[in-house]
Amino acid sequence: MCIRDRIQAVAEVQKVLEPVAQNLRFSIDEDTGRTLVKLVDSTTDEVIRQIPSEEVLAISKALDRLQGLLIQQKA
Repeated sequence: MCIRDRIQAVAEVQKVLEPVAQNLRFSIDEDTGRTLVKLVDSTTDEVIRQIPSEEVLAISKALDRLQGLLIQQKA
């Protein structure tokens, strides 16, 4: 599934769930292309919980960079 299709699918899920789960937000991480789910405090707009967490996203980005370096060294 291409990134455009994923963004559209996430937007549709957000639209369907909005009436019953206003404090759930869905998005796509620009760097990794992974789907993010955030539980947000509806009064303060503060993120209470994010899946995957920022730490997991950072690890994923670091692994992608390492993989890119390994491929460059092989070539």
